[in-house]
Amino acid sequence: MSIGGVRRWVKRSYGLDISKSSVCSVRDKCGADKLEIGAGKIVPKLKSKKELAVLEAFKALGFISSKEE
Repeated sequence: MSIGGVRRWVKRSYGLDISKSSVCSVRDKCGADKLEIGAGKIVPKLKSKKELAVLEAFKALGFISSKEE
């Protein structure tokens, strides 16, 4: 999966346009160097609606496990 795939998922699911930098910012906050399945961890204090949407995309696409909440 790519950054573009995450952006498309968020657009389809939430109707939000997300920039590449927003996806990268959330990825960095999750502690993942790359978008790899299971690479990140849940970040409890995301602020914006867009950050939360990207986090949901990461969960849905398997980049982070929702079990870690």
